Amino acid sequence: MLFRKTLTQFDMDAILYKKEKVSLMQKNINLEEFSRDEKIRLMEAIWEDLSKNEENLSSPNWHKKALTETENRLKNNEESVKDWHKAKKELLNRFE
Repeated sequence: MLFRKTLTQFDMDAILYKKEKVSLMQKNINLEEFSRDEKIRLMEAIWEDLSKNEENLSSPNWHKKALTETENRLKNNEESVKDWHKAKKELLNRFE
């Protein structure tokens, strides 16, 4: 399954932790080799780096358009709000 492979194995800059600092080196990484704790620390380090200059971040135009379209569908009763846990369960069942 292509999606599964994309999530578990890809080329990227490897992140090596050294006293709260992150250094980069080119490496092929298999995410299945990381523990859950290591994956969470990796995501936290990436998120912290991405959010450093939050004021300089802007959403792409397609995102604003998608949000506006969703708001309009909600206003016109063409779409409804679902509880996240129920929606997640429905999605998991759909793609199993």
